[in-house]
Amino acid sequence: MADFEALQESFSEAEGDYAAWSEKYTPDHRYHELYDRTTQVASHDDAILDVGAAPFHFTYLLDDAGYDVAGIDLDPSRHASYVDEHALTVHACDIETEPFPLADDSVSVVLFSEVLEHLRQNPLHAMEEIERVLEPGGTLFLSTPNAHSIFDLYDYLLGGNVGPSPTSEYAELSERGHMGHVRHWSTSEVRKLLTTYGLTVVSVDYQNWHYVDDDASLKMTVAERVTDLVPRLRRFQLVTARNLFP
Repeated sequence: MADFEALQESFSEAEGDYAAWSEKYTPDHRYHELYDRTTQVASHDDAILDVGAAPFHFTYLLDDAGYDVAGIDLDPSRHASYVDEHALTVHACDIETEPFPLADDSVSVVLFSEVLEHLRQNPLHAMEEIERVLEPGGTLFLSTPNAHSIFDLYDYLLGGNVGPSPTSEYAELSERGHMGHVRHWSTSEVRKLLTTYGLTVVSVDYQNWHYVDDDASLKMTVAERVTDLVPRLRRFQLVTARNLFP
């Protein structure tokens, strides 16, 4: 069973920017949903890979529950104290240019959560590597912002950004060591990406996950009520895919 209280307590050990980052990831964010889905398909003997795992909260959550999980990220040393404190298994890897440090067909479940939107060089390479290490019959859980959400559409129609703000998102390269959101993907684009590499989309679910600093304005409240009626307009998409035809 997931110990979300222990996860919250682990945040208190963080310092500096990591501490501020940790505070955004409340129990109302994606961890509950992903944990439930992962543990429904994985046994404690199955290998789980958390791709783009920093700040390693979800890696910790699964490891703490006794699962065989490893994380890979561009620069795990940014969070070395957290990784070392909890004895997490992590690998440094540029997932857009380098081979994953894992054998073919060696992983039962791959988590690719809130990562796709950050990739600015070659997301196709990352997907090719995911397909390579995912065993026949294995499961991929991919979550990413929904480009067709009412929130993105509202900003666009009122003359705002078309998706993420390039200025603020590129600034994260120097501020945090990785790219912010390059672009948001539509469901049809995600589906095309997965099927191009031989994965079969099993389901697509839409969610309104939240962060601590979310806007609580009337505009946002009304928008969320609209998505109760039309789920496809929600902020995030969670795609489940299987490696059925390796």
